[in-house]
Amino acid sequence: MEEELSYEKIREILQKCRKREVVDLPADFYKNARKFLDSLRTEFAKEKDIFSPKARALSDNINRVTQDIDEIYNLREGFVINTAIIRARGGEAEYVKNLTHEERALMNEVADCLKRAKETAFSNEEVTREETKEERKERLLMILEDLPPFVSEDRKSYTLKKGDIVTLPPDTARILIKNKKAKVVE
Repeated sequence: MEEELSYEKIREILQKCRKREVVDLPADFYKNARKFLDSLRTEFAKEKDIFSPKARALSDNINRVTQDIDEIYNLREGFVINTAIIRARGGEAEYVKNLTHEERALMNEVADCLKRAKETAFSNEEVTREETKEERKERLLMILEDLPPFVSEDRKSYTLKKGDIVTLPPDTARILIKNKKAKVVE
């Protein structure tokens, strides 16, 4: 049976989170928290006099519950990130069972991202450096169509026609190649 959320229950969870406890939240905690907030907002909307003591109390509760839920989420993010780091390194944190659906999804995404970043960092680094140096060289290009006059990154003015063979600075060459206005001559 699903436990109904209340302001007191949210405060209790927040206090435990502030103590750095990994609270075992129901898997659908955030969904239930949204429903609880929606019910408070609906109740507030029914009030005819928004300045009545009841309406002010409801408004205060809405603000407090919103802040508390945000703080719970923010505090639990740390657990999610730590769990993701442990998972990315091949382990499994014991408190992973205490995460909600949303937190598990986030943990999996972060863990995957960390794994990919590590793979990239340890991939063939030398090839990457050579490619970068190669990209920075001036390129010999064949122009594929007449181009309007332009000023390149080297501050020179160019008027190029289809079939022209020209050496251009790397950024200008990259732009022309990308836009299919030129191709590299081997």
